Amino acid sequence: MIEPSLFQEMRINEKGAFADKVLAKANPYGEKDADMKSLIDDANTKNQIFGKALEKLSLVAITKLMHEGDDLRDGGISNLEGYALSCSKRKDPVWAAAGQEVVNALRAIGWNMNYRGNKEETKLVDLFLAQIEAQPTLKQALTTISAQGWIDEIREGQASYKLHDAQREAADKPGGSITSREAARELGVAIDKLFRYVNFQIEFKDSADCTALANEINKTIAEYRVTMRQRATTSQKKGKK
Repeated sequence: MIEPSLFQEMRINEKGAFADKVLAKANPYGEKDADMKSLIDDANTKNQIFGKALEKLSLVAITKLMHEGDDLRDGGISNLEGYALSCSKRKDPVWAAAGQEVVNALRAIGWNMNYRGNKEETKLVDLFLAQIEAQPTLKQALTTISAQGWIDEIREGQASYKLHDAQREAADKPGGSITSREAARELGVAIDKLFRYVNFQIEFKDSADCTALANEINKTIAEYRVTMRQRATTSQKKGKK
């Protein structure tokens, strides 16, 4: 018989790992038993939803990093525009020409591009950075007026924004609006149904396959019981200090 798993007492990050191990052991047995396979498939689906819900826990942190990247590139663009415009008015003709070259490049792509929507801004910044690499005269003009620092900030902010925007999009996919707590509860219910089915087959039908599966699952349960027992002991010791 499958022993009580104490699933509800596990930490949120332990539940998915526990489900992964249990379902990996159960999957082969489901190929021999259609009713068991249905329960395993349901638990697998609930486990996937739980995984997606867990990913969403990091959305706030990802979004914060995305905004920081946007702020960095916005500041770089704004400062570069103001600086290049000032350089274009310098008395030194070399500096003035270089400054005007940069101003012209920025205006051709989109002056104040940092005030556009994030999607459009990202596209325009990519175009500007590509243009710098494609046009030696523009690259030299930026060097002449010592503007590389602003370019570095724009490049760094753009890379950070794009990275975290992609991460947020990936984390925001299927799993719906369900919370991690709700998903964990539904996963627990699905696993409990599977365990009750296995125990029923052992108790009333003396199933050899279910007995073998129960023995394998009990080993995993025992591992988690040790972890929880050790954690409880540590917590008690800290409480006495």
